Order: sequence, then C-alpha cells, then structure tokens
Amino acid sequence: MRTLGGTVTTTAIPASMAISISTPLVRMVRKVVRVRTAMWVAGSNRSQAGFTLLEILLVLVIATLLLGLVAPRLVAVLPGVELKTGAQQIAALLRQARSQAITENRTVSLIYEAEQRSVKLPGESRLLSWPEAVQITWQPAARGLPESEGNTISFFPDGSSSGGSVALASGLQRYEISVHWLTGRIMIGEGQDER
Repeated sequence: MRTLGGTVTTTAIPASMAISISTPLVRMVRKVVRVRTAMWVAGSNRSQAGFTLLEILLVLVIATLLLGLVAPRLVAVLPGVELKTGAQQIAALLRQARSQAITENRTVSLIYEAEQRSVKLPGESRLLSWPEAVQITWQPAARGLPESEGNTISFFPDGSSSGGSVALASGLQRYEISVHWLTGRIMIGEGQDER
C-alpha cells in the first residue's frame, strides 16, 4: 500500500502474545491487528528534496571566504570606527588603572609614550598604540606631580586621580576622554574637531 511521500507496511501481532489477556479479549486478539507504520525512503519523492550535506558545506565555505575578504575592509569604509575604538581602549586602560589602584592600595599610573605613539600600564608588557592618522593630545593635570611624571595620569588608592584628558582626532572627528581629579571618573565625549 502506498501513501503520499512514503510506504506503509503492515505488522501483525500473533495471538500467542495474548495469553495473559482475559477470555473475551482473546478472540479479538486472535484476529490480526494491523498496525500502520509510515516508512520514508530517502530520495523517493523529489518534491520533498532538500539540500545535501555537500551543498551546505560548499555554501558555508564560500560565505566564510567572502567574509574574510570583506571584513578587514569595513574599517576603512566606516569612518571613525578606528578612532572610536582607540578612545574606548584608552578609557578601558584608565579604568583598569583606577581599579588596580583601589584593589592593590597603591598609586597606579597610565604612561603615555609620545615617541612610540602608545600608552601602557607600568609593569605590563601590553602596549596600546594607534596609527599615524590619529592625532593624540595628552593633557595630564599637574596636581602635585613631579615634572618627570607629566606624561602620566595617576590613580590613587582612594579612587581619586591626578586628573587630565586625552583627545584623539582624525579628520573632522574627535573623541575626548576626561578623568575627573576628585572622583577618578572616566568619561568619553564625542565632538567635531575645530580646524
């Protein structure tokens, strides 16, 4: 017997299985009980065809290759993304320095190295740098710091800081990260470069 999209097979339950059943039901069980089970045969009906594993893998490989070629160029297409990311990274380092100062109960400074166009935390090998197209203006507030520490923004164990700001500009876009001297709060502001 055929049904739409599959084959139906019939299974008979023998009467010997009905031994433990009461007498009136034995007569019914002796008759063959037919159970319908639909069995689907792969590829038997082309109207219900899907994609093969090979086709799916091929599409995934092509999509991965296209994404690998296009993704690096998106940074150049979207203006200001690199600048905003740099501002967020510097703000994250400043927040890390503040957290470190509070948890370790000591003064921690973020050091600006103009020659290398980078910032880093002392004692760490991780160096955050930026491309030549990004102009950096580092303005630490000179609140009781020796002149040799003019290229740092320091955080103290009570959460306060030496204060200051870092401005990143590229083209007409500008981001300014400001550090409040009393609270140590770090804020990022976006604006237009005044040229």
